[in-house]
Amino acid sequence: MRGRSVGLTIVQIAALSSLLFVCGTAAKTWFPGPAIEPQPSLSGSVADQQARPLPGVMITAKHTQTRISKTVFTDNAGRYSVPELSPGTYSLRAHKIGFDDQIVDTIELTASSKKEFRLLPKEDFSNQMPASEWFATIPFSSPAEREQFKLDCMVCHQIGSPQTRKIRDEQQWSGVIKAMRALYAQAAETPAAIQTDKRRIEILSAWSKANKPHFKLPPAVTGEAARTIITEFDIGREDSYCHDLEVDRRGIVWVVDIGQDALYRMDPRTGKTNTYQIPAGDSQKIPWSYSGYNTHVGPHSIEADEQGRLWITLAFGNKLAMFDPATESFRTFTVPAPGVYPHTLRVAKDGTVWFTLYISGHIGKFDPKTERFTLYTPPTPGGTHYGIAIGPDGMVWYSQLYGQRIGRVDPKTGSITEFKTPGLGPRRLEVDSKGIVWIPEYGAGLLARFDPSTKGFKEYPLPTGTSGEAPYALAIDRDDKIWICGTISDTIMKFDPTTSKFTVIPMPEGVTFTREIEFDYSASPMTVWSINSNDPPTHIEGKQPRLISLQFR
Repeated sequence: MRGRSVGLTIVQIAALSSLLFVCGTAAKTWFPGPAIEPQPSLSGSVADQQARPLPGVMITAKHTQTRISKTVFTDNAGRYSVPELSPGTYSLRAHKIGFDDQIVDTIELTASSKKEFRLLPKEDFSNQMPASEWFATIPFSSPAEREQFKLDCMVCHQIGSPQTRKIRDEQQWSGVIKAMRALYAQAAETPAAIQTDKRRIEILSAWSKANKPHFKLPPAVTGEAARTIITEFDIGREDSYCHDLEVDRRGIVWVVDIGQDALYRMDPRTGKTNTYQIPAGDSQKIPWSYSGYNTHVGPHSIEADEQGRLWITLAFGNKLAMFDPATESFRTFTVPAPGVYPHTLRVAKDGTVWFTLYISGHIGKFDPKTERFTLYTPPTPGGTHYGIAIGPDGMVWYSQLYGQRIGRVDPKTGSITEFKTPGLGPRRLEVDSKGIVWIPEYGAGLLARFDPSTKGFKEYPLPTGTSGEAPYALAIDRDDKIWICGTISDTIMKFDPTTSKFTVIPMPEGVTFTREIEFDYSASPMTVWSINSNDPPTHIEGKQPRLISLQFR
């Protein structure tokens, strides 16, 4: 407390204390408050059968009623501590690649519960390995063939996950590829595509017939990654396709569900979720990848403006939507021709909404004040305009997934400049505080840096492996650290540009296909958020989309 100092003598303090005692005794109105129950916690250690400590073991405590789970890692001495759990009954899992999982189905946690684990080694741990490791074993004839396969067959889900590593013969692989090609407009069955498919069927069939690959054990999770606390929340339904998320200034998490045309509001403090159905208008139901979906407008990307309103691209409805949390109401705005398929959006400081149009290949601008659209036509044809970001100077950057391009739009003049990326598949790019553009190269499996002042690129191999990895998106925090979706490796990575050091944080669930990362600065320390949005959700280990938060101790 700042202000004037009050200097009391010992006698004055004694007199004041006596007065307070007398007043309190005379009134006799003191009531004890309700007893505060200490929050349950869980701690213990993990060792192998020879009692040797095991570092980097995932310990997951999952509440049986709320299904909220919290995961920590053991330290170098094999010790762990799961803090601040809610009262109730939990299931526990100790997981480390190379060992059998140890599961406790039911345990009532108290203020200081203890649980020791002893893990048995697993001779064949191949099925514990992430999809990235399996995909790297497919015998493509060249890196270019492998990278193109990633872009054609892995844009919405993993290849190498348990559901896709099943043994299939040529006829079965032919049926899979034919069915997938029929789902997507950009995958037309041309003579060239037929030849490509034939080659891919041969490769995948040979992969299926081969003996199960042998893998090396991954290194133990240590250092900063081992100090991560991962909390996961169910979001949507088992037949939801929860694509993107946004965290508002109060720490509330908002999620769009393409599969069910829904917007979800989740309060991390309580885990409570509210559902808002997005109006379909005259949009018809879309028959597509998974029979459980009920898609008419297809909400895809979501961002908040300075007023707290939420802007959403409705990809199949060809509209933008605005949701006002204060009134809990939607407004929609139809994208004018020739724009088709609004994809990813960002909101500029002046409130202007910028977005990509994936199919028609435009960059869109919407002015909420005038409710007018402007469409810009980039010089490279072919569509697939994907990520979008706004730099500190107001320049608008975008990526062209199949065009191997990034571009810059000058909002003042409307001029567009494009640059060819060194790697294939630039996806959801971002711009740091210095104006440097950071690009996840999905096909190449690399992180790229572009300096507009020198027009120079620099690529960084990802520690999860270039052959099998495919980074979907990245985000940049206030300290210009780069956070990257390890979309095929079930990881989230942090990259420090000043040291070129990566930190790899494994996720608790298999088939954690992440597409976006957000930050909550209302929490201390900062919380990193992402979402498991594999399409279809039945491939996810828990068969359910989940929100993921990372906190650090």
